[in-house]
Amino acid sequence: MSNRTKPTNRPGPAGANGDKRRNLLVILAVVAVVVVVGIVAALAASENEASDAPSFGPVKVQGTILTRLPDGAPDSAEDPVIGQVAPRVEGVDADGEAVVLGEAGEPTIAFFLAHWCPHCQREVPQVVELMEEGALDGIRVVGVLTGTDSSRPNHPPVAWLEREGWQGEILLDDEKQSAAEAYGLTGYPFAVYLDADGEVVARTSGERGRDGILALADAIRAGG
Repeated sequence: MSNRTKPTNRPGPAGANGDKRRNLLVILAVVAVVVVVGIVAALAASENEASDAPSFGPVKVQGTILTRLPDGAPDSAEDPVIGQVAPRVEGVDADGEAVVLGEAGEPTIAFFLAHWCPHCQREVPQVVELMEEGALDGIRVVGVLTGTDSSRPNHPPVAWLEREGWQGEILLDDEKQSAAEAYGLTGYPFAVYLDADGEVVARTSGERGRDGILALADAIRAGG
């Protein structure tokens, strides 16, 4: 009979280190999963909140309504409302906070936007870039969400602007498009440039592009 002892299966120091590494990897994997789940939940909550945003708001108009922009008017010289005081439009944003257009105080650009309009979808990112670059500093920028239709793309419109990174104010038009009618909208996007006295310096219908927006922004900074 042999007195030789059988080898044991007890792990040595190397085995213990391996177990520690495996445990650490498991812990890191669990933490990563928790983080990912948290991010997904936060994004879902944000999307749900945006999707619950109202599509319309109450609008009250005071003052003289602007006549419609003449078809094909190439410049502001052919717009009869240049120099006219803009009507005062009282509305709200998505949170129900008051937003007013047509008050004296600071130069303002009101962009009337329809969420389904491809021209608006091309113009909005350019406006966002100008705001991010500081090119519109000193000018109040208001996105008036109008022409809203739940059956068309990018509804609700507030969620659309949030995805685009909109930094300006938002005013929700009502179902009758009272704000748009008050400012003489003829097509999308429609922009109205007001000086610090609340007077109309220019109106544009259709895409204007960076250079066009900047030129008119400089005009309202200079007081028209």
